[in-house]
Amino acid sequence: MNVGKYIVNTMAVIIALYVLFFGFALILAIFDSVTWSEVWSVSAKVGLVALILLAINMIIAVLANLLPNKSGKKK
Repeated sequence: MNVGKYIVNTMAVIIALYVLFFGFALILAIFDSVTWSEVWSVSAKVGLVALILLAINMIIAVLANLLPNKSGKKK
């Protein structure tokens, strides 16, 4: 698999999950279940974790692509 395509797809999934989380948090804030400051605080922390996971995933994908192909086929 092409590493660039894999990274783009992974990034799209992580962004989609973050948008869903943020949307649910906004809905809870609108219904006064949580405060707006909690929404911003937790969303920032979740965003930071998402960026760290994306960076780790990108590094692993690049390193895995550097491994030799034992089947003898070209990628």
